[in-house]
Amino acid sequence: MNTRNLGPLVFLVSLLCADVGHAGMAACTSASRKTSLDDQIRLYTLCIANGQMRRSDLGYALERRALAHLRKGELDRALEDANQSLVYNPTAVYPHQLRGYIHANLMRWDLAEQEFTTLIELEHASPYRQAYAHAIRGEMRVCRGSCADALGDFDRVLEIYPKGNFVYGAKAWVLSTCSDERVRNGAEAVSLAQRALSLRNDWGSHATLAAAFAEAGQFADSVREVSLAQTLVKPEVPTSRRLLAEQRAVYETGRPYREQSPKMNCFPLSETDSERSEGSD
Repeated sequence: MNTRNLGPLVFLVSLLCADVGHAGMAACTSASRKTSLDDQIRLYTLCIANGQMRRSDLGYALERRALAHLRKGELDRALEDANQSLVYNPTAVYPHQLRGYIHANLMRWDLAEQEFTTLIELEHASPYRQAYAHAIRGEMRVCRGSCADALGDFDRVLEIYPKGNFVYGAKAWVLSTCSDERVRNGAEAVSLAQRALSLRNDWGSHATLAAAFAEAGQFADSVREVSLAQTLVKPEVPTSRRLLAEQRAVYETGRPYREQSPKMNCFPLSETDSERSEGSD
């Protein structure tokens, strides 16, 4: 899935501090305005140590510090804070999302999937958050080679959020490239990939359409689309440029592209992922 720079639709919410009316929340208010992760961690630590706040506010401060640790790659500290945040605010939604990403980065797939399943089943989670959880769980299932289950997740997202170009592309990619031939469907993949491209004209959408055309046996169209993808991908993402070149070479020989299954380490957290998810409960 790295070939499409998908990550997971969507990831890591940039929340604002909830209730800043307490003296104990002053450091949290300052932390929310900092761009430096180290400054955020320092100020959230002061806020937490102050202790003059409601339990729900303390839980919020812990989840925000967990996010900062996660973005720094300090996964053990992030997990500790996310766990503790639920102690103080057990009805919170976002800590489950954080823990899911932490476990995914550690390739603890069962635990990661469990967190996103919990998020899906929370009655008080917003439809957006549930759709997001389905999308990420679907991505993880692709990583594990469970293509049929992944498609079920993507279908559920499209029921909730029918304009999500990411999910049209994600489903098209699975139908085009999954190693399980029982899942692949070139004609449906082309239709979905064209829908994704109509919603967002970027290199990832062209690369997905290229894979779909190849699965459908339309290799000239496939080469054309991957060539367009190569012109659109930024020079600062050499991994994606290399993978596009590899895929083009496959298409030029008249073969469709296949993902390895299961894939190892196909779900890394990146700075881009951390900016993609918006909204809160």
